[in-house]
Amino acid sequence: MNKGVTLQTLQFGVPLVILLFLALLPSTIAFQRAPSEISLGILLDLLISIPLVYSVLGRKTTIPSFTVLYVLLIGIVAAGFILPADQQYVLSRAKVMLIPMVEMGILSVLVYKIISLKKSFKHT
Repeated sequence: MNKGVTLQTLQFGVPLVILLFLALLPSTIAFQRAPSEISLGILLDLLISIPLVYSVLGRKTTIPSFTVLYVLLIGIVAAGFILPADQQYVLSRAKVMLIPMVEMGILSVLVYKIISLKKSFKHT
């Protein structure tokens, strides 16, 4: 029985700990003092830092690399719940730009997989 921490555990655990910390941040006194600056920091962490950490930790695993796009979508949804309604202006702008890009990324990966699968069946 292996009691050590595996790379997959780190890949999911570290972003989850960051997400939980960010979820608790709006209830602090520091957030009450500078809500717009901390909201921007929370948003950048959810949209950039967490997917980046997930990607770096997941390079050597068998988990497909396009799952980073799902982590980004989870970050967008989590930001909608974590940030107060009056601090979601940047989030709404990010949604307008990022969601279509993520959809196109997922669609591109699927089309690439289908084309490569068709080529492999033609050669057999």
